[in-house]
Amino acid sequence: MMHSLSPPISQIRETENDAIMERVDVEGNLLSFSILAVSQLAKSKPLIAELLSGKGDAA
Repeated sequence: MMHSLSPPISQIRETENDAIMERVDVEGNLLSFSILAVSQLAKSKPLIAELLSGKGDAA
Protein backbone atom coordinates (compact mmCIF):
# COMPACT_ATOMS: atom_id res chain seq x y z
CA MET A 1 0.00 0.00 0.00
CA MET A 2 1.48 3.33 -1.06
CA HIS A 3 0.95 6.48 0.94
CA SER A 4 1.25 9.80 -0.79
CA LEU A 5 2.42 12.83 1.07
CA SER A 6 0.03 15.72 0.64
CA PRO A 7 1.59 19.15 0.61
CA PRO A 8 0.70 21.15 3.70
CA ILE A 9 -2.04 23.72 3.31
CA SER A 10 -0.28 27.05 3.23
CA GLN A 11 -0.69 30.69 2.37
CA ILE A 12 1.59 33.40 1.05
CA ARG A 13 1.79 36.59 3.07
CA GLU A 14 3.55 39.90 2.70
CA THR A 15 6.41 41.07 4.88
CA GLU A 16 7.54 44.59 5.75
CA ASN A 17 9.87 44.39 2.73
CA ASP A 18 7.97 44.50 -0.58
CA ALA A 19 10.54 42.19 -2.19
CA ILE A 20 10.02 39.36 0.32
CA MET A 21 7.02 37.05 0.69
CA GLU A 22 6.59 34.31 3.32
CA ARG A 23 4.83 30.99 2.89
CA VAL A 24 3.29 29.81 6.18
CA ASP A 25 1.21 26.81 7.18
CA VAL A 26 -2.21 27.00 8.85
CA GLU A 27 -0.54 27.23 12.27
CA GLY A 28 1.59 30.21 11.21
CA ASN A 29 4.86 28.27 10.96
CA LEU A 30 7.24 29.62 8.33
CA LEU A 31 7.65 27.07 5.52
CA SER A 32 9.64 29.13 3.02
CA PHE A 33 10.23 32.60 1.69
CA SER A 34 10.67 34.17 -1.73
CA ILE A 35 12.73 37.16 -2.78
CA LEU A 36 11.06 38.89 -5.71
CA ALA A 37 12.73 40.96 -8.44
CA VAL A 38 16.26 40.22 -7.20
CA SER A 39 17.87 41.81 -10.25
CA GLN A 40 16.12 45.10 -9.50
CA LEU A 41 17.38 45.36 -5.91
CA ALA A 42 20.02 47.99 -5.23
CA LYS A 43 23.43 46.33 -5.23
CA SER A 44 24.89 48.90 -2.85
CA LYS A 45 22.21 48.32 -0.20
CA PRO A 46 21.99 44.98 1.65
CA LEU A 47 18.68 43.16 1.77
CA ILE A 48 17.57 42.88 5.38
CA ALA A 49 14.49 40.96 6.47
CA GLU A 50 13.17 39.51 9.69
CA LEU A 51 11.20 36.34 9.05
CA LEU A 52 8.95 35.30 11.91
CA SER A 53 6.34 32.60 12.09
CA GLY A 54 3.99 34.88 13.99
CA LYS A 55 4.08 32.54 16.99
CA GLY A 56 5.93 33.42 20.16
CA ASP A 57 8.83 35.81 20.47
CA ALA A 58 11.93 35.95 18.34
CA ALA A 59 15.02 34.47 19.96
